[in-house]
Amino acid sequence: MSITTPLCACLLILYLTPSSVGEEYFHDIVVYGATSCGITAAVGAARFNRSLKIALLANGTHLGGMTSGGLSGTDLANPDVLGGLAKEFYNKTGTELNSHIALQVYQDMLANVSAVVKVFPMTLGLKQVTKNYSYITSILTQSGDKFNGKVFIDCSYEGDLVVGGGVAYTYGREPVSKYNESMAGIQGWPYTFTDPGQQYPTWENFTIDPYWKNGSLLPFIQVDNTSAPYLKPGDGDDKVMSYNFRLCITTNESNRVPFEKPIGYSPDEFEVLTRYFAIDPSLHQLTSDLCPGHHRQFGCGMFLIRELPNEKADLNALGPFSTDVLGPQWNYPLASFSERCRIWSEHKIFTQKLLYYMANEKDLVPKQMIEPFSKYGLCKDEF
Repeated sequence: MSITTPLCACLLILYLTPSSVGEEYFHDIVVYGATSCGITAAVGAARFNRSLKIALLANGTHLGGMTSGGLSGTDLANPDVLGGLAKEFYNKTGTELNSHIALQVYQDMLANVSAVVKVFPMTLGLKQVTKNYSYITSILTQSGDKFNGKVFIDCSYEGDLVVGGGVAYTYGREPVSKYNESMAGIQGWPYTFTDPGQQYPTWENFTIDPYWKNGSLLPFIQVDNTSAPYLKPGDGDDKVMSYNFRLCITTNESNRVPFEKPIGYSPDEFEVLTRYFAIDPSLHQLTSDLCPGHHRQFGCGMFLIRELPNEKADLNALGPFSTDVLGPQWNYPLASFSERCRIWSEHKIFTQKLLYYMANEKDLVPKQMIEPFSKYGLCKDEF
């Protein structure tokens, strides 16, 4: 067991490493998931009653979820809607934030309460949920640690605790017919209700050959044999939206780490993108002129790059081929812990390869894209 130095004398935050044989713990409140809502749930409870014993179960050793893990440019149209702990957080970080600053703010919030908050790194996921009638009384992790509590709060992204507790759930997208929502389900072509910038163009005679010369399909191209008959516009399915890594990047040379060439990289993996660029290179560029109405954002040709203070930027997906990884996420909602780790790694490796391709393949990426993009790199103070 390791204990960190408390940031405030009136509070003790304990970061505990459960033993390999498994231990049993007793708390008033067990918060499952140290995401933004998990931290605020623990802080809110600790401020409400200083006598409470609170366990905060983190995914690995990371605190803060996406907010302290790369999501640097948050979408906030109206700051007046903020209140409570969210307002307190953003008053200290701003809505254009650095991940390491967000992490520090969360650590300070946990430190400046009067109750004892114990943070447990949960490296292997949830194994079992025990109930007394409809109430959860304890949970068992894959590593063998048992957490007993009077109140359990599921603040994870996946919702494994409530699922294990027998709460009804769903995922995917409902058909139009279920709630009479015109924008539900699969949309027709062209996609009337979705951003056309997210789809391949509908120009006349626009085609990308999906095959290699030997007749095999290009990477990331697949034939959909899962639907028989094929789904119609308005139908629902169990697919979830694509996932991606939100990255804090920079053009500041003193803080810039160039995108490295990953092991096993080959430009052939992005042949469909190469062929997309080759159709009309002049259409692909990094310029704010392509994004009317997007405040300090540019890169609508492929990426959404939102400029931040200190020569940093938030990199997000945009367009038909970007940092969104299409396909692997469909199995994520009900996947095992090990399978989710594999899907996570697949997204990470894809992103590393794509960034290297975009910054280095001068013969394949249009000049007006590669020249500005190659000036970016990962932020040294974030990675």
